[in-house]
Formats: sequence, structure tokens, C-alpha cells
Amino acid sequence: MSKLTGIFSKNRSEINKFVNNDIKKDTTVSNKNLVIKIKGLKNETYFYKTYKDKGWISLGVGLIKKGGKFKIMDNDLWESAYLSGDLPVNGHFLFVKWNINSIEVCTDPLGIRDMYYYKDNEKILFSTKMDFLVNLIPNLHIDFKTIGGDYILGRKLIFKTEIEEIHRIGPDTSALFILNKIKLNRRNTFLNNNVPNNNISKYFKSILSITEDYNISLGLSGGVDSRILLSYLLRYYTNFTTHSFGSMQDKDNMLANTMSNNIGFRNTLYSEYDKKNIINNIRDFLSFNPFNLGIERIPFCYYFSELRKNNHILADGQFGEFMRKDPYRILKPLNILFHINRSIVFKLLRRDIPPIFTPFIFDEMEKGALEQVEIAISHYIDSYKRAIHFKDYIALLYNFPNFTGRDQSRIDEYCISTMPFAQTDLIKDLIYPHRRIINENLIKTVYPQLSHYPFAKNNKYYPFNHYKNRFAKVREKLCNEKNENSIYKFIYFIDNFKEYIFDELNSHKFKNNSILNKDFITNSIVDFYKSGGKRNINVLRYFLSFYMVPQINKLI
Repeated sequence: MSKLTGIFSKNRSEINKFVNNDIKKDTTVSNKNLVIKIKGLKNETYFYKTYKDKGWISLGVGLIKKGGKFKIMDNDLWESAYLSGDLPVNGHFLFVKWNINSIEVCTDPLGIRDMYYYKDNEKILFSTKMDFLVNLIPNLHIDFKTIGGDYILGRKLIFKTEIEEIHRIGPDTSALFILNKIKLNRRNTFLNNNVPNNNISKYFKSILSITEDYNISLGLSGGVDSRILLSYLLRYYTNFTTHSFGSMQDKDNMLANTMSNNIGFRNTLYSEYDKKNIINNIRDFLSFNPFNLGIERIPFCYYFSELRKNNHILADGQFGEFMRKDPYRILKPLNILFHINRSIVFKLLRRDIPPIFTPFIFDEMEKGALEQVEIAISHYIDSYKRAIHFKDYIALLYNFPNFTGRDQSRIDEYCISTMPFAQTDLIKDLIYPHRRIINENLIKTVYPQLSHYPFAKNNKYYPFNHYKNRFAKVREKLCNEKNENSIYKFIYFIDNFKEYIFDELNSHKFKNNSILNKDFITNSIVDFYKSGGKRNINVLRYFLSFYMVPQINKLI
């Protein structure tokens, strides 16, 4: 995303030290107690205005609705929000305002844009990038109990960070920084059951009306969610194109290409990647989205700037799983229980991970994961049980900001992203007055021609019909067919990446650390390469998803 890093302090030497730091920036705003450095797409994915010692900054994309149509907020609309105090409920943004005595940071309702902060007796440091703060602060420690949520549960169930001393502002929160304290206030937007439309088709026509002001490029895969958006674009709008990332041998991309050729819309496949920068690209991605296991696809996800060059804004199907109630289907057994039991929830969510950590570290992670389950259940019972189901609570409060959202947060550095499935209006339409599930039948209703094509996932085709699709996936599980192999595993065999991996395995940093199960990792990775990538790919994924996170690597 557009990046922001700042300091708030009455100690002039601390201010001067920060000013002299070599953080890259396009814009700097300040008063005698404050300096903020901003980098990104000015007047596209960040806006700002100063009034002597006061001012405001917006980062990300804010959306407002006028006359049944959505509009992307510009400088004038953000200034109106600042003056009125009424921030938008749709969009994905951070809003920062300040005066001589305080700073206030507001996150969007789904918490898709991150803000981290560190406080000591002399200063408050804050940034949208965790690794920026790690480079400014000495004597930090990795929080393995928090990371236990990322690995053992698949995503954290708290808003703590992977670094003990660095904190994070959670979703739908206003954080007031005063020189000697920090006050956090949760707005609880989703406890307000005021439903804007209660009509899913009306919502999609409204959100995609942005095409009247911008050229949209839809990220098209072989899955359900991007096809739902495509059905509305094909039926109601003409000012759009589509794009896909990755290999032409990927069945997702083969389907996207077939649909574009047969139906008659444009699809651009970005199949190239920068071999020279592959290591830097993976590090950059993981700095936003630590512990992400999709290592192989990362090099293909750095062509968003091409969309901006072609005057396109991005729409994609990410977050659409919530509409289909997919993210936490694993918790369905809870429906028959009168009480939500910590042990049962933990067993349902628990993932088996390869033993890349030492037993002591893994025990800490497991304890932390269990504590997170307990905290999440307690918070649910206290605040959300009367309003939404536990599965939806976990998805909205934790899956969106802690997992899916972080995957999107870097995109604002390259282009404007709209994220149609991650908007407050749609979420409320789905959960009030009672939970609704929307599946591929919506495609059949809106643009029937798209129902003639199967779906693709993990480089396999599945039937369009919902029940046949479910049956195929159940049969796959019963037959113990694993999706460990990837057509993108050739990434690990690129000379400079393979050389980097073995250089690290032989480095003092790796050999002298007490965190990782060094012999197991080394033997497994050697075997991965000896087998030509047929064995131990998950060990390599888990190792790199931890070891290549910049803020983690610095502290190992």
C-alpha cells in the first residue's frame, strides 16, 4: 500500500534522529512534535492536507455511495470527511489526523490496512510497514505465541504482532496517540444491523458502476468469485478488461483464456517474472504478508503497475469465500453444540505443520494458539454472540484482517484496488437479517453462458454444479489425493534462488540459531532437490515463509 512512517515526540533529538533516517518518501509533513514520511501514489492511493500544525492523511481507497452508485474518494471528499468527522464505512483505508498535542489513527471496518506502533518513554513510532519499525528499534523479540496462530490455526485470532514490543491497531478502531498514553476505541460497525440494500444484485451493480469513471481490470481465475464479478460486468458494463497471472499451463489461466476467446472479452496473461529480483520480491511480499505459504506464486504478483500504466484500476475475487460461507466450514460441527468449547474449536482449526521449529518453540506456538482460541471465544460471547454466528465472527474479525487482507495491502503501491467482496455494505447484506449463502447459481442467473465452463482449483478442473463440485472434492479427500505439488515449483530451481537457499542453510545465522530444527530442514531441502521437487515441498514452503520475512530474519 502507500506507505507511512512517523514519530511523535517532545524530544528534539529523537525527532532529528528520525528525520535523518534514510526511509524513502515522496512527502513529509510535520509540526514541532511530529514528523510523518509518506510514499506511494499521490492523489490516487494517498491524499493529504495540512493546516499549520494540524492536518490529515488518507492511505488506501475510500468509497462512498451517491445516487445508488459507488465513487472512489478524492482529496475534496477526504477533506469533507476530516471536517465532518464522518469516515466512510466502505473501502480499505487508514485515516490519520493530528494537531500539536495528539495523533488519531482510524482503520477501516474490516481492518485490511495495517498500522503498527511502538512506544517508550521518549517517543511513539508508527508505520504501515512492520519491517520499517524493526529497523528503527533495538532489542526486539519474536513473539512465538502469536505466530502460533499463523501456523497452527492458519491465521492469528488476536491483533498482536509477531514482534513482542510492536503493537498493531486492529480493525474498525480509532487509536488516539497522546504524548504519554494511547487510547484505543472499537467502533463495532458490524454490530449495527442497519442493512443498506439487502439485495445482492443491486450491490454488485452499484460497486461495479465505478467503471463509469474508471477502466476496471478484473483479476480472472478459474474460480467462482472472479466469475461472479465477470457475470455482472458482461451483463451491465462494457468499460472493463481482465487479466491473469502465472503460467499458461495453469488450468486457472487456461479457463480464463478459453472464456475470453469464446465470449469475446479481452484477457491479458502476465506470465513473466523478474528472475533477478525474485528474492527481493519474495521478501517484500512477506514483509506485508508474513508466513504466507504461497511462495511459488509470489514472483508473478508484481505486475500490478502494468494496470496503472494502462489506466486501469483493479477488481478481483479475493474475500469472496465469505459470501459462500467457505472460510470456516470446518467449524460446522459447532452448530449442534449448546456451548462453544475451547478444545473442540482448537481441534477443528488445528493444522499439522512440518517440524521446522525446535520442540520448545513449537510448544510455545501451540500454547499461544490455544490461548488465542480462548480469547476469541470469550470476546465472541461478550460482544458478538447476539448478532452473528461464531464462524462468521472468526472470518470477519480475524480471517479478513489477519490473513486475506494482508495479501492485498501492498497493492496500493502499484494501482488503485477496489476489492468488491470486502465492503461493509455487502457483508451486512449477507449477515442481516439472517445469514445468506450465495454460490455459483448467481452466475447462472446473471450471465448463463458462464455456467458452461467448469471451475479450476489447485490446477484441477471441477464441475460447475455445486453438488457435483462438492462430491468431487470429498472423493478427492477420501482417496487421499494431496495438492502438495505445484506447476510453479520450478521457481525453487531458478539458479539465484536455489543458490540463496543453500547459502542460507550454510550461513552462521541459520546454523547458530536455537529456533529452527536445523538438521530436519537441511535434510528435507536437500532431499527436495535430489527428488527433483517430488518430496518435501511443504517443508521448503514453511521454512521460507518464516525465514524470509524481513522483520523476522533480522531478529533470528
